Amino acid sequence: MPFEPPKITDKKNAIWIEIAKPGFRDPRYLWSDYWRRFNTITIPLLDEDAYFADALTAAKEAQSRQHLEELLAKRFEARRKELEQTVRDIFYASFSPRTPFPSEAARTAASKDAHWGWMTFVRKTGKFEREQQPLLKKLRIILLFNPLTEWIDTTHAMRLYLHESALKQGKKEGQPESKKRIKQFIATYHINMDDFEPSDPDKYTNFEDFFTRRHKPGTRPTHAAEDASSAVVVADSRVVAYKSVAETTKLWIKGRDFSITNLVMDTDLGLRFREAAVASFRLSPQDYHRYHAPVAGRIRMFRSVPGDYYQVDAVALQSKVDILTRNRRQYVVIESEAFGDVLFVAIGATDVGSVEIHERFREPAAQVSKGDELGIFQFGGSSIIVAFEKGRIEFDQDLVELSKQKIQVAVEVGMSLGHAVGRN
Repeated sequence: MPFEPPKITDKKNAIWIEIAKPGFRDPRYLWSDYWRRFNTITIPLLDEDAYFADALTAAKEAQSRQHLEELLAKRFEARRKELEQTVRDIFYASFSPRTPFPSEAARTAASKDAHWGWMTFVRKTGKFEREQQPLLKKLRIILLFNPLTEWIDTTHAMRLYLHESALKQGKKEGQPESKKRIKQFIATYHINMDDFEPSDPDKYTNFEDFFTRRHKPGTRPTHAAEDASSAVVVADSRVVAYKSVAETTKLWIKGRDFSITNLVMDTDLGLRFREAAVASFRLSPQDYHRYHAPVAGRIRMFRSVPGDYYQVDAVALQSKVDILTRNRRQYVVIESEAFGDVLFVAIGATDVGSVEIHERFREPAAQVSKGDELGIFQFGGSSIIVAFEKGRIEFDQDLVELSKQKIQVAVEVGMSLGHAVGRN
């Protein structure tokens, strides 16, 4: 599935045909090209309708296709300057909580309800959208994970400070007074509590209790539950999937020393998965934070690796910092008849108080059914890596095509991930 802007409605198409001159009514629809050009920059400013309005304005004035492109280029530059001013407004206002944001654009962009995250395709709705993320958080991530900061902060003191802050925050979430945050958190992130049990926010004793909430039975059915040759999504998350570790490190996980060996701290296991197909799942704080088995089989081994709690935002993963191989993690290897050995690594991140694979799945030979709850994360964002031996899985086509374009797919636990191919 190639990257496309939101669907061009019949209404928009009719308007465009009516206004655009015959010389530039090509099938690509120039206004959608403009939307794609602007919306693929790191921090977007406007929505689809704003770009369409820009294109219509230019189409009325343009005398030729080249003139139209020139007009849109000028409008693009104006939008870019508008974005820069918005960012400056937020930056200056952030120094003093009493300083009001000087523009409506700045107020909207700085709100917790703003969508400044990585480009995402929502599998359930079939729409492209930005992940919900406040601009200030986005700017902090860009500040921390860029070449200049990496060069200046050679001791990683800034990230160490964040790690210590994460541990303190995790302790606060377990206190009774944290309960008052729950309803506001639900409202900010539009969480559908009908999917969870209990659905009443007042039933949770503190924020940590709410954070590890369970799904209500039936809300996340397991795809092809009885088909052992089908693998499923392990968490409510955003996922990218690649056919090899080499492709993964080229397009998505760009830490200097990322490898399966460094991830699991085991040379033999690393060699076995050196050319593995990799699915990388990233969870945000608003997500359900229990994780489930992608396949059926039995536990071959369990291991816990100590580490820190660094940010796992897509921007951080695209940096040269070795996020995933520095963070605390636990993993199991599941021996599956259909897929061979499957490596499942649960990785902590900012504000995650713990990474815990359940005790019963730490024992060799423990039986696992597809969709079984393997463990939980406590408060914060987190990440999961699932690796399949070379030639043993074919990921779903939509995941493969979008991942090549560095577009993550928002998925729900139990959805299809891929199917088994080839046997040793």
